[in-house]
Amino acid sequence: MLNSKLLSNRSGFTLLEVMIAVTLMLIAWTSIFATQSSSQTVVWKSTKLNDVTMLARSKMSEIETEIEGKRFEEVKKEESGTFPDPWKDYSWKKEIKEVEFPNISMQGGGGGGESGSSDSKDTAASSSDEAASGNNTDAIERMMRLITKFLSQSIREVRLTLSWKQGASDASFTLTTWWVDLNHEFSLSE
Repeated sequence: MLNSKLLSNRSGFTLLEVMIAVTLMLIAWTSIFATQSSSQTVVWKSTKLNDVTMLARSKMSEIETEIEGKRFEEVKKEESGTFPDPWKDYSWKKEIKEVEFPNISMQGGGGGGESGSSDSKDTAASSSDEAASGNNTDAIERMMRLITKFLSQSIREVRLTLSWKQGASDASFTLTTWWVDLNHEFSLSE
């Protein structure tokens, strides 16, 4: 009688209940580990980007200090190197390039064409307007060429590229600024 009472009053889990509980725990742990792994990757990438940004800012400030007050001819056009410890895995390259501005021309200006009038006064007035317009267009085009030449000679693009190994591939970050020679002479000759 005591035995049958013990058997009927059993408390515990069946094998099926245990397997379902273990499966749910595995699913929860898997998602927790996946989230943890991706958050570690995000932290690593943001730390790397923070280091690169800090190094780029520092090097660009150094370059700006180096070129301040100098003429274009006094500064090396290309230079490269590596950063000191603890950033020796990062390298940098500085390039200074002339900026090419497009030629701006006044095409198609002026009032040519036929007037359809046989009056000689209208024809003479039209011819003098075209000549004045042509002279103005020529002067404007000449001035635009001079300004374009001046800007091309007085502005340089300074490009700083940082490179580093990221796994099996190379990664890079480029920072660009413009260097203007405010002391460059404006010449009226072409």
